[in-house]
Formats: sequence, structure tokens, C-alpha cells
Amino acid sequence: SLSGTIETGSAIIDSRTQAEAIGVGISGGGDNDSILNSGHIGIVATPGATAVAADLSVTVSEEGDITSGAGVSDASTLAAGNAVGIDGGDGDDTIFTASAESPGIELLTISNATGVAVSLNVAGSLSGGVDAGDSISTARTVSDAEVTGVSGGSGNDHVTNLSGIASTSIANSTAVGVGLSAALNMGGDVTAGGAVSDTRTDASAIATGIGGGTGDDRIDNTGPAAGIATTSAATGTAVGVALSVSGRIATEETAANGGGDVSGAVVSDSGAFAGARSVGLDGDSGSDQISNQAAIISGATALGIAVDVGLSGAFNVGIEVAPEGDVTGMALS
Repeated sequence: SLSGTIETGSAIIDSRTQAEAIGVGISGGGDNDSILNSGHIGIVATPGATAVAADLSVTVSEEGDITSGAGVSDASTLAAGNAVGIDGGDGDDTIFTASAESPGIELLTISNATGVAVSLNVAGSLSGGVDAGDSISTARTVSDAEVTGVSGGSGNDHVTNLSGIASTSIANSTAVGVGLSAALNMGGDVTAGGAVSDTRTDASAIATGIGGGTGDDRIDNTGPAAGIATTSAATGTAVGVALSVSGRIATEETAANGGGDVSGAVVSDSGAFAGARSVGLDGDSGSDQISNQAAIISGATALGIAVDVGLSGAFNVGIEVAPEGDVTGMALS
């Protein structure tokens, strides 16, 4: 606009994605089942979900006041993967597995969730007040990965395993939020809206060799080939960046319009959770009997990283003239 007051409305960008991958080698379903497996079972589940939300608002005027509406970007993702070699399901089940191959049951789940939210709000005027709206970016990501070699499910189950089991679960979750609010003029008040970045990420990885499930179960893991190796790894990364820039440059020409206050504020908040669980033989609930005569190796690693960057800059300068007005800024990270 060359002259006149400008007011822009708020813009909201909402991006949400969800991905789910489930793999089951043998499923008993309901009722009382008898399952005999002598073959090789291999399952790979790799869900991936990515969401990107970006909002950009630019408002410029030669004369007159500017009021820019808020910009909101929200990116949310969920990725869930589950792999089960043999699932007894409901009922009182009898499961017997003995494979000539080693390992006889191989499971891998890799779950990746990524969310990126960017909100930019820029307003400028040669003369007149400038009020840039808030820039709010929110990113939420959840990644779940779970694998179970043999699951009894509910009921009173009897599981006999003579096969090697290798279960690996990997969960990665990344959330990135960027908020920028900038306001500039040469006369009048200057207010950069609040730049807010809020990011949360959750990564969970669970690996189980044999799980009895609910009920009173019996688990016999025996034989030279019945070794169990479970590995789980979870990584959660959250990065929040909030920037606010407000400024006024006075000249001899614009100084006649009077001074003005300059202000801006930012808030950046990030949180990351990562949880990993690895179990060779898990009786779960109930009165269980567990017998093991083979090697069990279990490893779990979890890493959570949260990074916040908050920067607020405000300036009031004069070119061959003394600037007038107060300058304030606030940053919270």
C-alpha cells in the first residue's frame, strides 16, 4: 500500500500425518489354538511420517499504520510400527516353534516421524506505526516401534521355543519449530509480535523375544539354537528457534513525525522424550512359569535432545538526528 491503514487477518497452517505398519507372521486370532512352526519367519516394518507447515506474511506500506495478523503453523506426525513373529491372540494357546535356520524368527521395525513448522511475519512502513502479528510455530512428533518374536496374547498359554529369535526395534522422532516476527519503520511506534516456538517429540522402542501376555502362562526356551537377541534404540530430537526483530530508523525528514517506542518478545520451548525397553523372556501379568536354557542378550539405548534458541533484538537509531522513544526486548528460552 502507498498510503492508508493496513490490517491483515490471521493465517493458520495445520499439517498432520500418520503412518502405521503392522507385520505378523502367524496369527492364532481368537479361541484356543495350537500352532506348530518349523519354518523361517522374517518381518520388516518401516513406517515413516513427515509433516511440514509453513506460513509467511509480508506487509509493507509507504504511509499509514500497519497491523499484521498472527501467523500460526502446526505440524504433527505419528509413525507406529509393530512386528510379531507368532501371535497366539485370545484364548488358551499352545505354541511350538523349531526352525532349522538360525535365527528362525527375525524381526525389524524402524519408525521415523518428522515434523517441521515455520511461521514468518514481516511488517514495514516508511512512516506510521507498525505492529507485526505473533508468529507461532508448533511441532509435535511421536514415533513408536515394537517387535515381539512370539506372543502368547491373552489367556493361559504354553509356549515352547527351540528357535533362535532376533528382535530389533528402532524409533526416531524429530520436531523443528521456527518463529520469526520482524517490524521496521522510520516513524511511530514499532512492535514486533511475539515469536513463539513450541516443539515436542516422543520416541519409544520396545523389543521382546517371547512374551506370555496376560493370564497364567508357561514359557520353555530350550535347545542349542534357542538363543534370543533383543535390541531397542530410541532417539528424540526437538529444536525450537524464536526470533524477534523490531527497529526504527529516524532521519531529519521522519523525525518531524515524532519518536516512537520499539519493543519485541520471544519464547522458545522444546521437550524431547526417548524410551527404550528390551526383554528376552517376558511373563507379563498372571502367575507364570518360565524356564530358560539358552543364551539371552538384550540391549537398549535411548537419547533425548532438546535445543532452544531465543533471540530478541530491538533498535532505535537516528541518521543525523537524535532518536526518540523507548527500546525494550525480552527473550525466554
